[in-house]
Amino acid sequence: LRAARSALAIRAGVEDLQLEARIGIEAGEVVVDDAESTFATGEAVNLAARLQEAARPGEVLIGPTAYRLAARSLVVEDAGPIELKGIDGPLRAWRVVDMLDGPGRPLGPRAPLVGRDDELELLENTFKRSLRDKRAHLFTIYGEAGVGKSRLAREFLDGVERASVLIGRALPYGEAVTYWPLGEMVKAAAGISDDDPLEEAFEKLRECCAEEAVADVLGLAAGLMEALEGERSPQEIAWAAREVMQGIADVQPLVLLFEDVHWAEAPLLDLIEHIADRVRAPMLILCLARPELLDARPGWGGGRVRSTAIELEPLSEDESAELVEQLLSQLAGAAGERPASLPQDALDRAEGNPLFVEETIRMLVESGSGNGSAGRVPDTL
Repeated sequence: LRAARSALAIRAGVEDLQLEARIGIEAGEVVVDDAESTFATGEAVNLAARLQEAARPGEVLIGPTAYRLAARSLVVEDAGPIELKGIDGPLRAWRVVDMLDGPGRPLGPRAPLVGRDDELELLENTFKRSLRDKRAHLFTIYGEAGVGKSRLAREFLDGVERASVLIGRALPYGEAVTYWPLGEMVKAAAGISDDDPLEEAFEKLRECCAEEAVADVLGLAAGLMEALEGERSPQEIAWAAREVMQGIADVQPLVLLFEDVHWAEAPLLDLIEHIADRVRAPMLILCLARPELLDARPGWGGGRVRSTAIELEPLSEDESAELVEQLLSQLAGAAGERPASLPQDALDRAEGNPLFVEETIRMLVESGSGNGSAGRVPDTL
């Protein structure tokens, strides 16, 4: 995704200089010979270079592996199989036209939830407790990438009735992103779209906030929360966030979903804990994080009566087998046929990680490798 975004930015940048660029993108293992080397090799580098050579001026070509990883957020045109110098057989490629904002569109059927019944029940019971206590509860789900944190959260949210849900994602890079998740939530609560004129956006925000002072602090001027960071203290922002969330939760129970909290900066973590400690209304604050969050904030959630944390473990062999069976049935229904078998060694490499199980199966099915050949599946995760 970052490579595609960079490619489009490069293309736009050179157009401003009245120049044209040809760009090739592919993903895979990169090899560097020694610590002092500045030259990388490997199949992905070779394929990207060949795609760049095949691209027309102003064209961005993306190869099959990178496309499979990023397709949900790309607007593309099929470039068809391309004959590339030094590559055996034609290579499938696509022209990158644009990027989609947000999480992107789903690709095919959603993987079923397997092996998470206890965790889902604990989430549901914690939310019911927040309704009974009329207090905010902080619930953190830890787990490695792909282990199913977002999938569990979606399953829980699908079952929530008569509640408001606001979602924000912490970003790993970029400028002025400290309060990005809060900005996403406040915009959603106020019904503000990215293309709203500034005055209209402020009017919507003021209608959402009980006090004009709160709206002023949370002012979503162009650039989302950029203006806030330079002009308002973290304490003011936390106060304003608490006020607006309290107002929403007073009307209807509220679920705040903070994704990728391990990338959150300290002021946002302080803000989340501030809301959890101060809001007196039915609210569940659901945070999804990798374990490294505890490296940056060892005491996260600690010492709070209304705080719960769980860690998602990889699926067992039996659970992985059940996931495989359900995914094969879904994919067979979408593709019209089901592979006779799948290579066990390829599934073993997924090590019980649901995302890797799903992606491995999708890749093997789409490439027609359901005949016992693991193809280009990586040896290890």
